[in-house]
Amino acid sequence: MAVNIPFYPMGKTYKIEAPVANTAVTLAITSDSPCQQYLLATHTDATKPCYVRVSASNVAASLPTANGSYAMLIPPTSRIIITGPQVNQNNTVYVSLISENNNAECYVTPGEGL
Repeated sequence: MAVNIPFYPMGKTYKIEAPVANTAVTLAITSDSPCQQYLLATHTDATKPCYVRVSASNVAASLPTANGSYAMLIPPTSRIIITGPQVNQNNTVYVSLISENNNAECYVTPGEGL
């Protein structure tokens, strides 16, 4: 459940790297406490955005097309907070990253808040 407070981390921060353009990388994450929000941040000097998919199953993000795709845009050098499936010590959540650039990176922190 989302809360109306500043974002509060509730687990480790994970770094996801996609070294090859147009190739998705998926990482399993857990948290210290049950939560359903994720702070996603890109810290790269790339000129193109990253796309992420947060899921309860191990599925890869894909680049958007005219037919659509299951991925959320993260503009270069920015951060967003999204709500997704619940994660905790016993529930794993998968975050998949893809970009049109080489060496894309994204940091993911589970938590709650705005």
